[in-house]
Amino acid sequence: MTKNEYNQLKMNKLRLFFVLFAFFLTSQISCTEESKSADPEQISEEIDSLSESLDNSRSLAPASEDTGISLMGKWQLVERKMGVQVLEMLENDESTLEFKEDGTLVSESDGFEPESFEFTRIDEMLSSDLWDTSQSIKTLTEDELVLVYQVDGVDIDHIYKRVK
Repeated sequence: MTKNEYNQLKMNKLRLFFVLFAFFLTSQISCTEESKSADPEQISEEIDSLSESLDNSRSLAPASEDTGISLMGKWQLVERKMGVQVLEMLENDESTLEFKEDGTLVSESDGFEPESFEFTRIDEMLSSDLWDTSQSIKTLTEDELVLVYQVDGVDIDHIYKRVK
């Protein structure tokens, strides 16, 4: 690898970091603004209803009721999109998510130790401390998983392929 290629790789990593950081800040600001204007009584009711649904449905949902396809297993990130624009990925990015039957989610990325988090699935929504915001299952087939969340009304898709 030449010095120029190395510098270009470093710049790509920095750009990705800044884009992700900007998404994080935007989501934090929008959540803060939304929470300032919410009615305390309404918030209390929503918390009660969420608590009930979480208590009653710590659903690991081994298979989707409609398709019979399981979320459980290991998935490798192959592409990221913001709206219709494909986001540049780092060379040799081997990021994976592994959903386990015991309700844990293991995240692995190059250069980082694997981390384990609890996750909850309610219908097509996934929640975990791994993410700043809940992820929606946009697509789940035998070989493909697309998780999506929104930043300022723009869909951010993470496309995974099942690891055999």
